[in-house]
Amino acid sequence: MTTITRFEIKKLHGYKNIDLRLDDNTVILVGENGAGKTTILHLFYYLLSGQWSSIARFQFEEIAMTIGNKRHAIKHSEFTKPLRKTV
Repeated sequence: MTTITRFEIKKLHGYKNIDLRLDDNTVILVGENGAGKTTILHLFYYLLSGQWSSIARFQFEEIAMTIGNKRHAIKHSEFTKPLRKTV
C-alpha cells in the first residue's frame, strides 16, 4: 500500500516552513495558541479532499506531499489561476 510519508508547506503566512514526517499514519502537532496547528490540518485536509478554492485562501509559496517515494508539489499561484473554458 502506498502511504503519505511527508507533508510540507513553504512560507506559510509568508515566513513559516512546515515539514511534517508521518510515521505509521501518525502525526502529533504541539504548539502554542496561534502557532498554526489548525491551519496546517486544514491545508492537509483540503489537499486530500481536492478543495482547491479553500487552499487558495491561505498564504504560502508551495505545498507538497510525499506519497511512497515520490514528492508532489504545487505552488500557490497554481491554485489562483483562473479556470480556462474549453469549447
